[in-house]
Amino acid sequence: MARAPARSSPSVNRALCRFSGDAPFGSGMDSPSSKPRFYRPNRYDATTHSEGSSNPMSASITEATLPEAGLRAEIRLLGQLLGETLREHEGVALYELEESIRQRTKELRQHYDAAEEEAFVAELGRIPLDDAARLVRAFATYFQLVNLAELERQARSVAETTEDAGELDRSIARFKAQRIPAERVTATLEQLEVRPVLTAHPTEAVRRSILDHQDRIGQELARLRAPLSARERDRVRQRIATQVEVLWHTDEVRSVRPRVLDEVGNALFYLERTFFDAVPDVQQQLSDALVRHYPGIRVPADPPIRLGSWVGSDQDGNPNANAAMLSETLRLQRRTLLTRYRERVRELARDLSQSTRLTRVSDELVVSIRRDEEELADYAETLSPGTADEPYRRKLSFIWRRLGATLDAESAAYASADDLAADLDLLDTSLRQHRGGAVADGDLLRLRRQVRAFGFIGARLDVRQHRAVVRAAGIEVVNRLGAASDRRRSATLNPPPISLDASRWSPATGNLLATLSAMAAAQRSAPGSAQTFILSMTESGDDVLQTLFLAGLAGLHDLAADPPR
Repeated sequence: MARAPARSSPSVNRALCRFSGDAPFGSGMDSPSSKPRFYRPNRYDATTHSEGSSNPMSASITEATLPEAGLRAEIRLLGQLLGETLREHEGVALYELEESIRQRTKELRQHYDAAEEEAFVAELGRIPLDDAARLVRAFATYFQLVNLAELERQARSVAETTEDAGELDRSIARFKAQRIPAERVTATLEQLEVRPVLTAHPTEAVRRSILDHQDRIGQELARLRAPLSARERDRVRQRIATQVEVLWHTDEVRSVRPRVLDEVGNALFYLERTFFDAVPDVQQQLSDALVRHYPGIRVPADPPIRLGSWVGSDQDGNPNANAAMLSETLRLQRRTLLTRYRERVRELARDLSQSTRLTRVSDELVVSIRRDEEELADYAETLSPGTADEPYRRKLSFIWRRLGATLDAESAAYASADDLAADLDLLDTSLRQHRGGAVADGDLLRLRRQVRAFGFIGARLDVRQHRAVVRAAGIEVVNRLGAASDRRRSATLNPPPISLDASRWSPATGNLLATLSAMAAAQRSAPGSAQTFILSMTESGDDVLQTLFLAGLAGLHDLAADPPR
């Protein structure tokens, strides 16, 4: 088998240095008494542990100190739980081998000896391949858990920081200092669109399952930071231990090349777990900054952030990203959002229990509820009689039902996200008209912002294709139409109807025409969902002309219309 070189590489040295604290799978890291020439300082240099404290910390000590000790205790707990998993499932021998490596690197860090390092690296090269693979995986898993704890701590630190209002606040403060009128700020923000775009890199192979397990561990760590009873803390610790054990037995990378559908699944993970809540958070920060520096300013209702994506729609060089995948990606995004909206609406229905015996509601809301009762008569009969005096809860119940109908393409479905937004706006207006502004500014406002930001679309898909594919398709279609010259091609930007059935064309042309047709269908059902076509490696105006010609065949534009579209 391949052997390690006599001298370790810089990357190996960095890894060995990081291993050299307290046992990664025991009690954490301790502070070096001296730093050899290859030591690179890190955030764990400062610690209260002594040089010899290598025994695993007991669960009771870890749990008792976790709320106060912070990041170091969280890392220690995660390492301890991973160590327990190693001993249980991989055996004491592997764990002791890991401990031996840890101890040797610790000694090298504190008392560096070049000859000792050379001998140690040579010994590492003689470890059986299976054991080496498990060791690498053990340390890699540990560092993933460390990174997770660090990210959770950073996110919490940002959320809890009150001294720094943030860059958004500083920007608005500069506008005010420069005497920029509030009307101009509002007008500018209404035209602003920030579009982060999700992409799937070929080397990004992390599975959705891994992301899910890491997310659950992060959630449990957050629970440990709150005051808990000993019994509650034990339960949380057990749930973390369960996730660590499952994580250890889950392949980090797929055994086969990721499918486009797998990439779409990962993008949906970030849409659900990050952007869905981050976008309204940013809008709230912007709103707070505007009101703070421009009292009485009209805050734009629509969020400036619109998420974009190439995942599932980038067809340049990827035959597996095709028209069918484009439609499936749009369907999955739509289903994901509708499901999340239903969850939020159900939570709101539970919370908004105001009774008409104690407060009033707007006439518009009453009319809307009556219309729902007529259109959803069967469902209305299933509602508790008690909701008759709880108009907000009753209206939200009907919204929940219509979202379900939208999921299942039933007749009671919302025609568009604008209709959902209008229903939520009715609730907002009624609350504000009757001194319920504090309620309106809570979870209802958050949901309204989410609906305005994501609609039934989620991420707006950009379709990308190489000019060679478009050129070949343009030539094939023009030849069939009998229009070969550039002049004839220009005249056929709005050509007579022609079959777009993929079976009547070459595979590449058939897929391109089907993709453009899918974009047109998406635009009709959800405007903005797939409206951008990126032509890569464009060389001339003729490339753009051919794209317009093919897009016209699919109904994506009509240059003869008044005005052209």
